[in-house]
Amino acid sequence: MMALYALSRPRVMKGASIRRLRIFPSAGEPLVSPGSEVSAETIIGKYSSRQRLRYVRMESSGEQIIATLLVTEGQKVKRGEVLGYYSYMFGLGYTEYTSPCDGEVVEISHATGRVAIREEPSELACHLPGTVEHVDAAVGVLVRSRGDIVMGAAGAGFARSGILVRKAEDPGEAVSPQKIGPQDADRVILAGSTVTRELLEACLRYRVSGIVAGSAPASVVGWYENLVQELDWDEFLARYWTRELKKRDAAVPRPTEIAPSLVLVEGYGKMPMSVEAFECLRSFEGEKVFIDGASLHQVAAGRWDAGPCVIRPVLDEGDLVSAGDAPGDRCRNTSYENGKRSFLREIAPGARVRVFGLTSGPVEGVVEGYVQEGPDFRPMVPVEHVRVSTLTGERITVPVFNVYVLE
Repeated sequence: MMALYALSRPRVMKGASIRRLRIFPSAGEPLVSPGSEVSAETIIGKYSSRQRLRYVRMESSGEQIIATLLVTEGQKVKRGEVLGYYSYMFGLGYTEYTSPCDGEVVEISHATGRVAIREEPSELACHLPGTVEHVDAAVGVLVRSRGDIVMGAAGAGFARSGILVRKAEDPGEAVSPQKIGPQDADRVILAGSTVTRELLEACLRYRVSGIVAGSAPASVVGWYENLVQELDWDEFLARYWTRELKKRDAAVPRPTEIAPSLVLVEGYGKMPMSVEAFECLRSFEGEKVFIDGASLHQVAAGRWDAGPCVIRPVLDEGDLVSAGDAPGDRCRNTSYENGKRSFLREIAPGARVRVFGLTSGPVEGVVEGYVQEGPDFRPMVPVEHVRVSTLTGERITVPVFNVYVLE
C-alpha cells in the first residue's frame, strides 16, 4: 500500500517570513525587477489572457456595411467609445455601436458587418507589499514579505487586498447575506462559520474584495470556482446589474478583480472556524490584508507557501513579536514544531495527530489506518481519508487536509 502524507502546515503564524508567487494567468510582461520595493497597489506586470478578439456586428447589406463607420483598422479604442451608427426610417430609428473593451481595431469585414477588436493586455496588481525576489515572464513575480498569516484548507478566486471587517461575533456564527451592503465594497469580510451561495452572490453584487470563513459545502465551492474562472465584466453586469456600474464612464476592474477571493480555514462542509484562527483574524480588523484563494494543487506539489491564506503584512521590524511571546498574544506563533522545518510528514497507523475543523477547537487522536474509498470533496479532485481514534474514544474518518501530524 502506498503511504499517505499530510502537509503539516501550521494554521496560524506570526511574524513569518513570506515568499508569495504572484502568478500571471498566462504568459506575461513583468514591469518590475528583482530588488524592487512594491506596495499593494503596484502594477507588477501585464498578461494577455484577455487579449482575445471581441466582435461588434454592424448593419450591412450585400457586401457593404451600410452603417456609418467612425473607426479604421489599426485604431486604438476605449470601452464605450462609439465605433459607428446607423440611422433608418428617415431618421426616426437610430442605432449606436460601441466598443466592448479597450483595444485595437484589427479587422473590419464589410461582407459580414463585423468589426474585430483585440483587447488590451490586463494589468496584475501586487496586493502584497514587499520586495521582488524573482521575475519570470512565463510564470509570475515572486515577492518576499513578512507578516502574520492564517492558512486556509480550501479556497477559490484570485489574490486581492482590502480592509478587513468582521461580520461575525464568534467563530460559529453564519453570516447572513443581509449583512453585506454597498459600504463593504473593496473590503475583506470575516464571515465566521459557513459560507452559502447567497452570501457569495451578495459579496459579488457589492464588489467585496474577499471572504474568509470556516467552511463551505463542496457544491458551493465547486460552483464558485467555475464562476471565478468564467465571469467577465459584461456577464457580471448582466447577472448583478447596478445602475452606477452600467454608466459608460464607470471604471472597469481588472479581470482578476471582478470576483471576491474566498478562503476557507477549515475546509469543506459545515464547520465553525477554529478559535485560534478567528481570534487572529479579528485582531486584523480595520487593517489592510492580503487574501488569496489560490488552488491547493501547488500545495500538493510541495509548495507549502502557495495555498489559500490571509496575510497581514508587517514590514516594520518594530511591529514584530518574537516567537517566545505568551499564548495570550495577538497571534500565537505555530510556525515550527520542535524547531523542525519539515512540512510533509507520513500519516502512518499509530501516528499521533491533531484534527482541525470538526469542532470549535482541534481534536487530538491516533491514526488507525487509511480509508480506501471516500467522498469527493471537490469536483474531479479525490481526497484521501484516514480513520482516527480520538482521545475521548470517538472514531472519526477525516480527509488528510484536516490532519496535522504531531511528533
